[in-house]
Amino acid sequence: MGQRCRLLVGALLLALAAGSPAAFAHDPDHPLDFYRAIDLEELHGIVEAMHEGADPRQSARIDALVAAAAPELRQLSQRAMAAHRRKVDVLLRDVIDRPALARAQRDELAASDALSIRIDKALATLAETLTPAQRDKFRAHAHAHASGSAVP
Repeated sequence: MGQRCRLLVGALLLALAAGSPAAFAHDPDHPLDFYRAIDLEELHGIVEAMHEGADPRQSARIDALVAAAAPELRQLSQRAMAAHRRKVDVLLRDVIDRPALARAQRDELAASDALSIRIDKALATLAETLTPAQRDKFRAHAHAHASGSAVP
C-alpha cells in the first residue's frame, strides 16, 4: 500500500474515531444517557468540581484519595492507549491480519475496561467524602456540564 493510500486509511480511521461515543462527550445534541467513557482529564475536572463545596477536611481527604489512585490510573490509561495504538497499527498494515486484529481488539477492550472500572471505583470513593447536600449540588453540576448548559 502506498503512502497516499495509508494516509487515506488513516483519515478514515480518524473519522471513525470522531464518530465514537467519546467524541460526543459534551455535545448538547446527544442525550445525557448516551454512553461514553470518562478519561483522566475529565476525572481531573470532576475532582476540581468536588473541591468547590468541600470543607478543608474533605479537600484534604479528596487530595489524599487522588494521590493514592493517580499512579494506578496513569498506568491503566497508558496501557489502554498503547493497546489502542496496537490495534490501529494492525488496521494500517498493507494486509489486515484478522486474527491479529481480533487479539488487538480484545487487548484494547480489556485495557479500557480495567481503566473504566478503576475510574468508577475512584469516583465512588471520592463521592463518599461529600455530604448528601454536596452530592446533590455536584449532581446538578454534572448534569448541567453533560448537557452543555451553564454550570451552576
